[in-house]
Amino acid sequence: MPVVRIGRGNTGGMAYRTDPTFIVGNNLTATKTRLLLTAALLMYGALPPAADPFRPTYAERAVTEQAVAR
Repeated sequence: MPVVRIGRGNTGGMAYRTDPTFIVGNNLTATKTRLLLTAALLMYGALPPAADPFRPTYAERAVTEQAVAR
């Protein structure tokens, strides 16, 4: 499931990209983030699933990181 990191409560908070599997939305509110994430899922589709989501293989994680980067 795609996860967007945003600043808490306002558009001035900074969210840093510490993990390549997260999408960073620095200047977005939670409402705008939810709408943009919904639009992205409709446009690009869901992220590729892992066989075991709790222990994805290196290849599955790489595919997910590439999908998030687009």
